[in-house]
Amino acid sequence: MTWAWKPPAWPSTALLSAGLLWSIVRAARDRNLRGGEPFWIAIIAALALAGVSNPGILVALLLLVLGHWMDDRILRAMGITSLAFFLVVFYYDLQMDYLSKSLVLAGSGAVLLVLRAFLLRRGWAS
Repeated sequence: MTWAWKPPAWPSTALLSAGLLWSIVRAARDRNLRGGEPFWIAIIAALALAGVSNPGILVALLLLVLGHWMDDRILRAMGITSLAFFLVVFYYDLQMDYLSKSLVLAGSGAVLLVLRAFLLRRGWAS
């Protein structure tokens, strides 16, 4: 029997979450959007993701926020590509049966549909 040690993911998750929160605050401050409702929703969403996602998803979101903040298409493209990749890795890494995975996907889709309706109602999405 072999013993394989796997390092804990919480240190990298904590550092990436802090970096994501910092970049959201800096981007909002530079665009004079700090303190508004979208700002607090972004902060709460980043904190919620810190508890349930893997570090790769946080890196992808950090790239997306930095790309939007700096208005850099390459960073945005890297963020979108890495987000798609890490979501697939996250799905296949889940230690669940297929029924549980399908429920997670259906629940995630329902949350995204509710979020889209909320954004349309508030006038933040076109």
